[in-house]
Amino acid sequence: MFKTHAWGGKGEKPQGALDPDRFNTVARMHRSTRRVLLPSVGLHMERQGDRMIITGPGRLDSTLREAVSSGRAERIFEPPRCHACGRYVARRSTGRPRKYCDGRCRSRYRRRLV
Repeated sequence: MFKTHAWGGKGEKPQGALDPDRFNTVARMHRSTRRVLLPSVGLHMERQGDRMIITGPGRLDSTLREAVSSGRAERIFEPPRCHACGRYVARRSTGRPRKYCDGRCRSRYRRRLV
């Protein structure tokens, strides 16, 4: 990665500085190449059983979109976590968030409270 400075037009132009139009062009090029080279920045994937749980912001590439639409993966934007073990848990079909992964985590959490 390189460091670029823009020149505002006041005073003497520093060495290696770009005028504002050229600086904006370079910034747009950098953003577009970053999107192409790193499309899944910020995504976290975790396998739970036979499904893949995808969390975090960002766009999905075509293979992940296909997996979500076919039901092999689930996309969670605000990831609920299990209160006992901390893993990501999937939402129920009713839309209500789960609190635990399974019965074992639920009993483990209840034993910890006693």
